Amino acid sequence: MKYLYFFLSSIFFLEPAISTANQNSSVPMYVRCDFFEKDPCLLNEQEAQRVSLEIEEGIKDGIAYAHYIKGILLLEGFYNNGSKNSREATIQFSKSAALGFRDAYTCLADSFLHGDGAQKDEKTAFNYYTIAANLGHGTAQFNLAVLYRDGIGVKASKKKAQKYFKLAANNDSLGELRKKAQQLLEQIHDSLSSK
Repeated sequence: MKYLYFFLSSIFFLEPAISTANQNSSVPMYVRCDFFEKDPCLLNEQEAQRVSLEIEEGIKDGIAYAHYIKGILLLEGFYNNGSKNSREATIQFSKSAALGFRDAYTCLADSFLHGDGAQKDEKTAFNYYTIAANLGHGTAQFNLAVLYRDGIGVKASKKKAQKYFKLAANNDSLGELRKKAQQLLEQIHDSLSSK
C-alpha cells in the first residue's frame, strides 16, 4: 500500500518557518510557509482519499479554508495522485483569498514572489503581502518589512520596513520569528538613528 507523509495538524494550525538558504529566492531572510514540520504521521491512501473528499465537499459549500487546504496539499504533493501542482495550488489560494481567507493572500504572495505556480511578479507579491499584513497575518508582516527594506516590488523605505518589523515583532502568532523581527527592527532603528 502506498503511503503519503502528511502532518495532520497542518490542517488545523500552520506555522511559518525561516528559510535562509532558498536558492531560488532573491529575498534574504525570507519566511516561506512550511506546512509539514517535524514528526509526520503516515496517512494511507484510503485516508488521503477521505480527506480529499472532505475538502471537495467544503469547496462545493464555498468554504475558503477548503480551497486553502487543497492548495497546500497540491503544493506539497499530497492531493489525489501525489504529484506536486503549484499552478493549481495558486488557483486554490486565489479562490480562498477571494472568499476572504487571509492566510491565502500570503501563499499567493509567495507564489508570485518566487514564480512558483504563477509568473514571477514582485509587485503583485508586494500587493498580496500588504493585504495579508494589514489583516494581521504575522508572516506577511515580516515579509512585507523585508520587501520594504530591500526595495523588492516597491520603492525601498526603511520607515515602512520599521513599521512592519514592529508589527511582526509584536505578533504573538509568530513564535521564534518574533525574535528575528525584533533583531531586524533594531537594525533598521539603528540605521535610521545614525542619519
